[in-house]
Amino acid sequence: MIEPTPETLEELAASCDQEVKALLARYGTGIRPGWVSGDIATKQNRAALYRVEAAQLRKMKDGPA
Repeated sequence: MIEPTPETLEELAASCDQEVKALLARYGTGIRPGWVSGDIATKQNRAALYRVEAAQLRKMKDGPA
């Protein structure tokens, strides 16, 4: 199994952010199909989780303080 790196996880988070921006650019913040809000929430949550995992990996890599 391939172990993710903090850099890879940050790239994945940035990709999720870009997908959210694209959805907002296309559908806006007003009335839109219901799935759009669901996708935005899912992508924002996924990006946040990637960032948390990246921070945890960095902390493990740096060792105890």
